[in-house]
Amino acid sequence: MDYVELNIAVSDSETAEILTAELSELPFESFVAERGTLKAYIPQSRLVDCKEDADEILRRYGITDSRYVQIEAQNWNALWESNFEPVDVDGRAMIRAPFHPARPDCDFEIVIMPKMSFGTGHHATTHMMVAMLLDADVAGRRGLDMGCGTGVLAIAAVKRGAAAVDAVDIDDFASACLCPMIDARRMEVYAQVFDGRLRPLTEVAASVVTPDSFSEFVSGPGEFVIFGGGAAKCLDVLPKGCVKWVDVTPSARGLVTPAQEAFDAGRFEDIAYFEPFYLKDFVVTESKKKFF
Repeated sequence: MDYVELNIAVSDSETAEILTAELSELPFESFVAERGTLKAYIPQSRLVDCKEDADEILRRYGITDSRYVQIEAQNWNALWESNFEPVDVDGRAMIRAPFHPARPDCDFEIVIMPKMSFGTGHHATTHMMVAMLLDADVAGRRGLDMGCGTGVLAIAAVKRGAAAVDAVDIDDFASACLCPMIDARRMEVYAQVFDGRLRPLTEVAASVVTPDSFSEFVSGPGEFVIFGGGAAKCLDVLPKGCVKWVDVTPSARGLVTPAQEAFDAGRFEDIAYFEPFYLKDFVVTESKKKFF
């Protein structure tokens, strides 16, 4: 897809922020503020319908120095990721991509494949929110992250002990499929796929992971996010660049809220006769050793 870059000469950061807010109401997809220049990017096919509106916004704010530059199609995700640098938050948290080296000296890391979604930690507001969460008492609490982008704030809250966080976005890059994985032998995992609203898309199953595993979700418009004890070993097998690994291991503390809800609703199990859910049939083999 070909894009057009609108270069706008601005005198200060306040003007750049105002123009960003105004132009974001049009089909402009991203903005870059450099010294004395605001760059706004829009698909060439969509500029035709809104160019007059964009020019009117510039006239309204007295902008006389601007120009449109056509940009040839390229892999925008690859370009974006090549310029993505790790973000150190007060030396206590690190936001990085899977291709960056780990930082075990931090309190925690948030590992995200940024693509072009908002929320990489580079924006001042995201950086300040993560810094605030480092000291906030969120243990056991529930949260809502509206317009979550990469989900970096929701992930930070969970790593700080939040019981659950609902993360919502309409961006295709943020509307991911979620796949928790429990480790099993060799390349086998116990897994289930959910959509962004935590509605199950598959049944729980024991799967031997191959390059073709979960292909209908890996090739979808959103990201395919894997996490849990069995996720890391799958990164070298599943198609690179199509899978996002989040370094969050499910914990029993995540059952506190649903357990309380079941208690309040009077849903109890008779543990004397409760039968666990087994993914595989239990097979008893006769021992070849003769003990008697």
